[in-house]
Amino acid sequence: MDVVNYAPEHVLNTPGALSRQRNNKFVTHFAFIGTRIYTGYDDGLICCWSQEENGKLIGPLIGHTNRINHIASTETNYVITLSNDCTCRQWDFETNTCQAVFKFADPIQCG
Repeated sequence: MDVVNYAPEHVLNTPGALSRQRNNKFVTHFAFIGTRIYTGYDDGLICCWSQEENGKLIGPLIGHTNRINHIASTETNYVITLSNDCTCRQWDFETNTCQAVFKFADPIQCG
């Protein structure tokens, strides 16, 4: 699967910065949503875990290309993620598939 990097020229998306991130696997954000736990990592990976099944991995949410800064839910069965790849993504809660990508000029954070 080829993942599009929407901000390849941004300082946080340069080959050197991305290489440093790949060597570190740190949880950068987590969220408890219903009976699920979402963990976001430096490299853009998001994992969904089941609290009901002793932490069983439900699946990855693949699409971001850089650090996950925030994970939140909405009242409409969507999970929203913000990243240093200058995108905000909307994920379907049931299928863990990306439904929409919102592009920005700078990394997205919540604060």
